[in-house]
Amino acid sequence: RHMESKFIHYKSSRIHYRKSGSGKKKLVCLHGFGEKAESFDVLEKVCGLEYTIIAFDFPFHGLTEWKEGMNFGVSDLNSIIEICPESGTGQFYLLGYSMGGRMVLSYYTAYPGRILGLFLLAPDGLVVSGWYKLATSTSWGNSLFRSTMKNPTLFVSLLNFSVKLRLVNSSVTRFVRNQVNNAEMREMIYVVWTTMRSFKPDLHKIRKLIQRFQTPVSLVFGKYDRIIRAKSGSKLNRGVEQLVDISILESGHQLLDASKAELLRKIFTAFSERSRSLR
Repeated sequence: RHMESKFIHYKSSRIHYRKSGSGKKKLVCLHGFGEKAESFDVLEKVCGLEYTIIAFDFPFHGLTEWKEGMNFGVSDLNSIIEICPESGTGQFYLLGYSMGGRMVLSYYTAYPGRILGLFLLAPDGLVVSGWYKLATSTSWGNSLFRSTMKNPTLFVSLLNFSVKLRLVNSSVTRFVRNQVNNAEMREMIYVVWTTMRSFKPDLHKIRKLIQRFQTPVSLVFGKYDRIIRAKSGSKLNRGVEQLVDISILESGHQLLDASKAELLRKIFTAFSERSRSLR
């Protein structure tokens, strides 16, 4: 196992990333909410001989020291990837887990020619919740979001009411309730959602780009995931089924632990074979 923690400077910020693996292909990894670059250490034994894995800590996560306020967009991400000596300005593969999936999809829309292939593990961004849209798209919605996160009583009441009307399933409700019961977590939800607000994937546009650039995509979901449902994969692969492969693992939302290494290795192997047949 050969994993290194490194730092690069971007504007006034200090960005932390992890490098592992020794393969010729470059794989840039974007983690989920509340996770960090270390989440991807498991990939070293999954695909480290084929890929060099570069995983960044997002603003307000891990060891990254973000000094640019609550603003982080696709152009910032691109600049960081270009500044990083391991990823640089050439082409690479891009992997996103959960919230990182939303970022991957948005990045791909802006820079499709740089991407050799996409791995999306339980990706956010395939379905946009009305609450997320309201909280991040308008100033009044963001103000409401801010006050709700400071005093979540009303939010929890609305959540309970939504369950009674069967608008939200109870397992998602339990997850959200646990998150908002913690003041520190509420603050993080507000800060991170607001900071990442410009990452808004346009699936119609993405499907067209996948077809045009013949980009191989591997979508991986957990069968028992109640946060990101496996059925949301059809929103991305509709019309481009020959390029977008869907795998469903016997798992919940957490797809990046050692127990999944062998299953992930099979998915990476199948992806490599598909990629070769497309090129």
